Amino acid sequence: MVERLDGPLILVFQRAMELVRARLEITPVTLPTGQQISIENFPELVVREALSNAVFHRDLHVDAPVTIEHSADSMIISSPGPLVAGVTTDNILIHPPKPRNHALARAARTLGLAEELGRGVVRMYREMVRSGKQVPSIQDEFDHVRVVLTGAAPNAQIARYVRQLPENEQQDVDAMLVLVKLCAVPRVNASQMSRLLQRTEEETETILRRLSTSDVDMIEPTRETARRARPQYRLTQSAIRALGAAAVYHRATLGTVDTKVAAHLKEYGTITNKTVQNLLDVDMLGARRILTDLVRRGVLIKISEQQRGPGVEYGPGDKFPTGVTRTGAVGKRSRTKGEHRLP
Repeated sequence: MVERLDGPLILVFQRAMELVRARLEITPVTLPTGQQISIENFPELVVREALSNAVFHRDLHVDAPVTIEHSADSMIISSPGPLVAGVTTDNILIHPPKPRNHALARAARTLGLAEELGRGVVRMYREMVRSGKQVPSIQDEFDHVRVVLTGAAPNAQIARYVRQLPENEQQDVDAMLVLVKLCAVPRVNASQMSRLLQRTEEETETILRRLSTSDVDMIEPTRETARRARPQYRLTQSAIRALGAAAVYHRATLGTVDTKVAAHLKEYGTITNKTVQNLLDVDMLGARRILTDLVRRGVLIKISEQQRGPGVEYGPGDKFPTGVTRTGAVGKRSRTKGEHRLP
């Protein structure tokens, strides 16, 4: 469907947002506290900022329209003209606000439709990571600027983890960018992160040290480099547990899960949600998903009287690895450790 919008700018802007809202898809995400949040495939705040920049900071000397291409997988907002002189894709997060059309920018801010160029981009980056999404792609050409948003399903583990951080870090774009980077690679240093944050190495090191304090507990220096002026940083163990498979290099394979669970059952006869958390470095929700899958595949069965909650005990099921019987695992919780070992 193609719709062309004409008329007063404020009405056209509102109509464009109505069309976007009508096609937004919602993913419910449950936090460890039990609270449920709703994540849009294209966060409305991000779309609003991208459209505001496209409309109110466009080059009026270029005779071309602002366009929005909206599909289930991506949204592309294209604005006539290049970025404002002095602003580039390498400094857009830190460059002082610099509108192209001062009168239009003032009117947009008065109406609550836009912020200064740069501030809105920071919000776009921050909100995409908070929603478990990839950061926006901003492409600056000689005759247009394109903002590309990815609409794939959100990474719920990242979205959950962000909500566990202190409020000031949740609102900090630098913290969000460090987080998303360390979900992709096992370690970083100030030199590697400075370009992504668009800051000097000294500023970047200060940010990394802040995120490694006990109040935040997101990252830590590696043991081998901890004494250096600019050490390598990695996610803390608590962060890895909460992020689970979102840290792609830490993702446990199906075979690894089965092997570790089988080894524990051979030794102790039963397993619980808490034990899975410790074995596989996942949080409570991640352990629940693993246990549910193992029960579904017949590797485990519930053996305790309690059938719901973190205290449920599991033993070997019909599809448990060959050579291990179920008899030793089914018993009362009052048995001693020596009595419930498997053959």
